[in-house]
Amino acid sequence: MTQKGVLELPYGFHTFVVDVIKGNLFSDVEAEANASWKPNLLTHLNCGCKICKIAKQRRKYAKRSQTDKTYATKIAEKVSFDHINYKSVKTIGKFKYSLLCHDEASNDLGTYKEKSRKTEEVERDVRHFLGKNATELQELFSDNAPEFIELGKNLRSNHTLSAPRRPTSNARTERFVEIVGDGAKCNLLQSMLGPEFLPFAIDHFSAMWLATEAHEGRGLKTPYEERHGVPFPGKLQPFGTACTYVPDGNDDKANPRGLDAVFLGYYLQPGRIFDHQYLCVDLRYFLDSNRPFQLIRTANIRFPEEADQKFPIAAELRQMQRAVDFFKANPPTPMEELTK
Repeated sequence: MTQKGVLELPYGFHTFVVDVIKGNLFSDVEAEANASWKPNLLTHLNCGCKICKIAKQRRKYAKRSQTDKTYATKIAEKVSFDHINYKSVKTIGKFKYSLLCHDEASNDLGTYKEKSRKTEEVERDVRHFLGKNATELQELFSDNAPEFIELGKNLRSNHTLSAPRRPTSNARTERFVEIVGDGAKCNLLQSMLGPEFLPFAIDHFSAMWLATEAHEGRGLKTPYEERHGVPFPGKLQPFGTACTYVPDGNDDKANPRGLDAVFLGYYLQPGRIFDHQYLCVDLRYFLDSNRPFQLIRTANIRFPEEADQKFPIAAELRQMQRAVDFFKANPPTPMEELTK
């Protein structure tokens, strides 16, 4: 079988297919993902499923001691931020970083794709995270990166810097970076989308945190309710699940209006307000190597009923694995043998 095989898939995808087939992950991971369409599939927080055990496995680390802490009580009273670095990964859109922002009062955890670490990009994204609360910003907290120091000057806010070369002084933000990274890995493993989708997997996890992560220990509702006073109004769907959308101008009298797609996340307005716009990619992108990637933002989207939910890319890979297993068990007869 050639590298292209039956399907011509986008860059980075064939290597991922080979890795999955060699590792034989489907027997456990696919069964876990499809066993039940439970809320843990949205964030994999405190889940303990097989996907979590594979994606989040790490070396032992020393736990910090528990101490009493006084938290901010007003939105934008204290905002911390840091960068998630994945510049070694070849991603769609050529993104190299994601800016992580955390509002302490609401426990909101926002992420933003970035191509550089320039102050202009960082300021744009912090302002988007704050939305209408930007004028109420009281304190910033970050490490000593030059772009963060410059940002503090631009926003004219109190800016607390962590101690240089002492990661423990910025431990809470670093922990949030780990949580988001683990969530993104679970998203990719569960959906079987390739590493080029990492920035979208990060943003999806961030949106699900916004919609579902109520901090019971602090008596908080979900970050969306804390910030906007109402529950998250969108449809909660796992990353990479199947969906259909209606493209603009699709008034063909003979063909269906809806087209198959793969769900990638939610489009959020400044202040992380959701106004029913979803993000997806046409399924044909995965079936045609000549088709360029196009991120679709639409309100005209529909998801299957819970019992019919599936991860289409994982299903396609499972079929490919079955074909490989069949040829391994039933090798074709060499041409020399047929011509004897």
